[in-house]
Amino acid sequence: LPRYLETLQLSGGKLDEFINPKYVDAARTAFKSPTRLECMMQDYAKTVPPNHPVGWTRYPLEYGYFPCKNDLASAAKLSALGVPAHSASTA
Repeated sequence: LPRYLETLQLSGGKLDEFINPKYVDAARTAFKSPTRLECMMQDYAKTVPPNHPVGWTRYPLEYGYFPCKNDLASAAKLSALGVPAHSASTA
C-alpha cells in the first residue's frame, strides 16, 4: 500500500484521458451514443515510478470476460459476424 500511495501522490491520481466517439456508420456524421472522456486502466502503469514493480495476470477469455457494452441491435450484428457480442443479452 505505501508504494501505491506514493504513486498517487506523484500523479495526483490523474491519468491521461481521450475522447472515443461512437458513430452510427462509416460516414461519421452522426453519433451512435453521447461521446465521453475515457481513460484506460493500462495507463496506470505509466504513472508508477520505475523502481516500483508492476505486474498483471492474463487468463483465457472464457474464464470470465463478459463486458456489457453493446446495445441489442449492435450485438445481433456482431453475433451474425461470428464476433463476441458483448451485450446484456449474451452475458
